[in-house]
Amino acid sequence: MFKKCVIVFISTFFLIGCSNITGKESFFENIEAMEIAAQEENWSSLHTLSKDFDDLYKTQEWKVQLLGDESEYETLQESIAHLTIAIEAQDSLQTKLELSTIKTLLQFIYSL
Repeated sequence: MFKKCVIVFISTFFLIGCSNITGKESFFENIEAMEIAAQEENWSSLHTLSKDFDDLYKTQEWKVQLLGDESEYETLQESIAHLTIAIEAQDSLQTKLELSTIKTLLQFIYSL
């Protein structure tokens, strides 16, 4: 039991210490690009960026699950789905709200 706890602690410490490995930088760079595109109401760019973000999340999901609690990453998944729908509907306000929610959730998850 102790050995397992030590391994989990070391793994978590390693993931937190290496933000590029955890996807943190990539997430926030993508969100920043989407915020700019949302401000300009560039829907084609937003659509492409949201697909890229969704792909990034799918590849980094297990790391996010290690760092966050269940409610945080489940809410994050919901917000990503809502963002996709808002972009498809070209709803500027809802797009900005979902981007803000996603950004806040990721800040909580990576704030250890």
